[in-house]
Amino acid sequence: MSGAAVTAQVAGAARARSPAYSTSYVIRIKRDWQEVAPRWREMAERGAPTVFQTPMWLDCWYRAMSRAEGIEPLLVEVRDAHTGELAALLPLIKYRRGKLSVISFADLDLTDFNAPILGSAAPRTRREARFFVRRLRTALPRADVLDLRKMPVFSGGAANPFRLAGLSTPCVLNGNLIAIEDGWESYRWNLGKSMRNEFDRCWRIFERAPGARVRMIDDAEEARRVLVVMDQQQSARLTETGQHFTLDQPRPAALFRTLVTDGLADGSVVLTVLETDAEIVATMLSLVHPVHGMVVTRISNAGGTWAKISPGRLIVYKTMQLLYERGVRRFDLSVGNYDYKRRFGPTQPPLVDYVSALSWRGLITAARPKVAALLRARPGLERRVRDILGARPGR
Repeated sequence: MSGAAVTAQVAGAARARSPAYSTSYVIRIKRDWQEVAPRWREMAERGAPTVFQTPMWLDCWYRAMSRAEGIEPLLVEVRDAHTGELAALLPLIKYRRGKLSVISFADLDLTDFNAPILGSAAPRTRREARFFVRRLRTALPRADVLDLRKMPVFSGGAANPFRLAGLSTPCVLNGNLIAIEDGWESYRWNLGKSMRNEFDRCWRIFERAPGARVRMIDDAEEARRVLVVMDQQQSARLTETGQHFTLDQPRPAALFRTLVTDGLADGSVVLTVLETDAEIVATMLSLVHPVHGMVVTRISNAGGTWAKISPGRLIVYKTMQLLYERGVRRFDLSVGNYDYKRRFGPTQPPLVDYVSALSWRGLITAARPKVAALLRARPGLERRVRDILGARPGR
């Protein structure tokens, strides 16, 4: 398929509906982010459902990642064929995962929340949403799997079409959202006496070290040096647990360097350190947006003798406090159901996945999240399956 725009106009059965909606879409797919960036920036700024669909993140992601070998940007724009109103923007990519050709959001395990950017012509009903999904599939280039994960149930206040269509499955991950509406001290009080005392105790111990302080980095060159420390600390912790660290590879590293280079000056990126005169004890990289608030993207700590003060948890708490003083009221600790996140008292918005086979090769991959969701919803059945697999590892 050529690099030119792919246009697919599809019509469904005519029925009465408001002028802003129709059963006919024009779907255009571009493959060059720089070509669409000016128009997408304007539309994404108005309706980005999370900070990861804002122009700042998309621009940094595609600049850093889309030129990597084997990654093909698919910038999908869906419009009402009659009115020209925007239905959705989908920042996608096509790449190979093992033997499979996969279409997914621009993620590669670097984006915490994925979502379509919805416009005024987005589907409103289940029937419309199913039509939207069906026509999107026909317009996409040939691949084995359409793999769309970690999507909020709502996208910019409107229902996520994949959820509205009844085609999604519950994601194993969830958000961790904290909204502080009644003041910092009220939030502290609601954490409970045990947590308040724990935070205060850890801070007192930390302050005994010479030069102990929490600081926001405002210089891009210094920020890049801190990113090196962050890589080292995260790599060491993952190695301890037998996991492989990849964020120091050229493309992911380029993404985070681009973020701090572009975002520190205007406050859209915040890099915080807990440090003493002798060393950096913990680091945290966050995205900050006027609507979406603070979202944690990376966090690291030195471990060792510092483990007794839970430095990772402490830097989250202190960064939240600093940003609250600057007017931020919404804090998202990002995906994952970890104990240290639950201690901050977040609500846990659910996420959904839509994984669908586009060829026979993708059938098994598409079935896996459905089976996993079925087992999670039926703990008794899940235990029985685990027992069977445990007794017969060969199967």
